[in-house]
Amino acid sequence: MVFPLRRAALALIVGGWLGAALPAHAAGPEVKDQAGFFSAATVQKANDELKAIQRLYHAEVLVETFATVPNNKAELVKAMGAAERERFYAGWVKERILAAGDKGIQILITKQPGHAQVGLSDEIKKRQAFTQKDRDDVTNALVADLRKNDADAGLLDALKLVRERLDVHVPAANEARDRAHFFSPAAVQRANEALRDIHQQFKIDVMVETIESVPADRVQAVEAMSKEERDHYFVDWVKRRLTAAGGEGIEVLITRTPHHIQIREGPQTTGKAFKDADRHHLRDLLVSRFRAKEYDDALAAGIDDIRKSLQTNLGAGAPPSVARTTPAPAARS
Repeated sequence: MVFPLRRAALALIVGGWLGAALPAHAAGPEVKDQAGFFSAATVQKANDELKAIQRLYHAEVLVETFATVPNNKAELVKAMGAAERERFYAGWVKERILAAGDKGIQILITKQPGHAQVGLSDEIKKRQAFTQKDRDDVTNALVADLRKNDADAGLLDALKLVRERLDVHVPAANEARDRAHFFSPAAVQRANEALRDIHQQFKIDVMVETIESVPADRVQAVEAMSKEERDHYFVDWVKRRLTAAGGEGIEVLITRTPHHIQIREGPQTTGKAFKDADRHHLRDLLVSRFRAKEYDDALAAGIDDIRKSLQTNLGAGAPPSVARTTPAPAARS
């Protein structure tokens, strides 16, 4: 999306890049502000946010700014119509995504011409972790601030929106998301500490989320289902949630309307790290505590039950065959 630039902003163009080969992507998510849009403090805040997004949602967000388009084509691109320019930048963003391994979300900004483009990798689309509407909303938020000549706010607002939208579609890894408000804040905090410890020891993600209701337009239909039909509905739902999270680990999904608890493991986790008997035992434990309305105790006991199952099945830690390829969090002091 195009945004106008004030003449004074041109002085910030980084010399020596124009016409050079595009730089390779660095490993991991980061801001590469080659055009000098952002302050050092904003870049640091943004990089911290990018690391948190990767840790929680296994989504790499890459931010790159350029002084101009490649190969001295600025005047040519300026002369393009809106649709043609959009295709040009979409193709460029796609190239940058492929250079990064076709994963994650790419935010690309140029000064001459002034333009911001957000692209999604095939991997993110397949996971349904971020939608085209999400992409458009992030682009619009970024451009609105850039048009006000506030690039720092634009970057931080865009990343805040990226995180909010990912949190809707993707279960947070190794954190409890209590959207249905079953648990006390203290219980959630203790649960999150325990989940991070489990991940550190076994390199397996555990996602615990409570949701107030199935989609509003499905409530009556789901409540009218037979037990078998309802179980099938929730199995499909939790499978989609696990896929959005990257496909591995253990997902615990709890809804208030209708009351239901569903658990699923990824293909590398099931059968070895977490067995069918472990899943059934965990579900029975949670159902019993929830029926007694012992919600905080259910959360603590459920996470402890997962830990015990992993300890029994894996011993001291996870073998390479079941460990995620994403980096583990830093060791806790």
